Amino acid sequence: MDIVPDEIIAQILSCFHPIYEDLAGYSIICRRWERIIQNTGLLWRHIHLHDDRDARETLEDEYARVLQNCLKRYRQFIQCVRAEDQSLFIRPELRRLLLTLPNLTRLDVPVLSWSRVFAQSLKSAPVLKFLTIDDYRALLKRRANSGNRYLRIHRRGIRVWDLRVLARQFTSLESLTLNINIFKLYRYGIIPVLDQLRLKELHLECAPYGMDEISSDTLASLSPINALMNSRHASILVSLDLHYIPLSTQDLVSYVDNFKCLKQLFVAVSEERSLRSLSSVVLKSESVTTLFLTGLPSTNVKCLKCVMPRLEVILISECHHILSLEVLGTNILSFILRGNCQLSKIKLHCKSIHDLLMYDCPAIESAMFYDFLSECPNVKQMELSVDWGVIELNSNYCGNLKQLTIRDVSMSLSKLIVDCPFLEHFKCSGEVLPAKHRNNKNMAGCDIEVRTKHLKKFQMCDVGCANRVTVHCIEANVIQITGIHPWRRPLVVELNAVRRIDAVYFTGLTIGAITLNSDYVEHVIIGKCSLANSKNGRAMRFKCEEIRALRLLDCPRMKKFSLHVKCVQSLSIESCSNLRDLDVSASKLSHVRISNCPYLELVNQTIAHNT
Repeated sequence: MDIVPDEIIAQILSCFHPIYEDLAGYSIICRRWERIIQNTGLLWRHIHLHDDRDARETLEDEYARVLQNCLKRYRQFIQCVRAEDQSLFIRPELRRLLLTLPNLTRLDVPVLSWSRVFAQSLKSAPVLKFLTIDDYRALLKRRANSGNRYLRIHRRGIRVWDLRVLARQFTSLESLTLNINIFKLYRYGIIPVLDQLRLKELHLECAPYGMDEISSDTLASLSPINALMNSRHASILVSLDLHYIPLSTQDLVSYVDNFKCLKQLFVAVSEERSLRSLSSVVLKSESVTTLFLTGLPSTNVKCLKCVMPRLEVILISECHHILSLEVLGTNILSFILRGNCQLSKIKLHCKSIHDLLMYDCPAIESAMFYDFLSECPNVKQMELSVDWGVIELNSNYCGNLKQLTIRDVSMSLSKLIVDCPFLEHFKCSGEVLPAKHRNNKNMAGCDIEVRTKHLKKFQMCDVGCANRVTVHCIEANVIQITGIHPWRRPLVVELNAVRRIDAVYFTGLTIGAITLNSDYVEHVIIGKCSLANSKNGRAMRFKCEEIRALRLLDCPRMKKFSLHVKCVQSLSIESCSNLRDLDVSASKLSHVRISNCPYLELVNQTIAHNT
């Protein structure tokens, strides 16, 4: 390591998370590492605490100790602190240390409780450029810590006069993310605060507290938002979240048209109150990149058209009365439809679409959906929850599809065929307990067939209507098929891989027949399965040159097992209490292990004796 330059070592250390992986702890390795860690500002410039750390809640005290040490020793290097939904900064000692950071330019800590005293004590106030004040989540944390004691939440937290102090304090502030409750927004407004700031970006979100103290007419007037739209600050609004404020169709169209720099718009209409409205609504914007529309303000709106060239993510959800949707964009990353029960016609004009998700849209028929796919090239990921009799996807509709998920497969599905050469991930899941025909074995059932080149993961679980599963590929990493224990429909499985399969898992199945065709298979694991016909000794046909390991686990219903293959390196049979007839034929069998199989005890003793 002596010949490695300090810059290379610093670059390697930058791959470690400063808190979760305790970067400062590596300074004890040697004095050179200690010097690099203490003098390289790049390692401590960004402190980002993720919100996906539920599995590590037991280590929260340890993380708090590491974070406290980091804020003390490396405060001069820290320029950005982000803690999405972490509660670490509720601790008084960490809250006090934030005040001592002199070069902090970005502070994004939603649970941080703000006050005038806290803002005036912040050493980084003159250089702070990006700030998040989240009154909503901070109050949620405070209410959780107070037990069941009643609090007037909308009166607590950040005060408007504190916001004005912040405006005078943060002279370099360029971007403000403000989540303020509706009561304060309607009573005090936000224009006086913005008049004292020189912002370039404003992200505004309205929390639902205090709605009961505002009359319905005042709430419907949307006076704070309209005042912002008619002010000189309309050009700085980048994100607007109105999930809890009822608005009319005219207001929705007006906001999209008049907020010229708006990039993200979130609207959720919980109560349909407008009965007089146009049957067709057109939303036009040159700036919007994200549109979340949950419900429409009027039941009269039947057609919705979105003309947004820069649109990247669109969600249309719970619009129960809309019949047709047309979207004009360029490159859409995510197109999501959910719970639109009467939507029957979709048109999408764009160069490409990456993710397509559609749930609970029963009026959309398969023929219309295929026409829609033919006009949307380059779909990479698709997730469907539909109630069609036949689902057939091929290269004509989605030739570039890499990931496909079919959810909530019902008993009405009779055929599922996927022929996409670039498909890598396939997942199909059904109801845990089918509501109809639960034990009727005479139903037609469903045939599932997947054809692709290189399959990374094939996963099928709880599809009770499946009769036959066929997979054709060149090579596969993981194939996992899981059944439902109360369901006793025999399943026929055929797996064909030209080169190899790394792992095959069969769990909870009633096996009609299994055929495995591949030159090389790494692992085959059969668990909690039974044979549909106990007299059929060749229900499993492994036409493979070599199987490295095969395990038969916890199959009490299986009485006979036959294995005829050229080479098996390891065979393990465990907890098969009723297995009486074992027929194994292999030119090479390196290792055999039998445990907890009382009827095979004699075979086990013979193997032990020969060994």
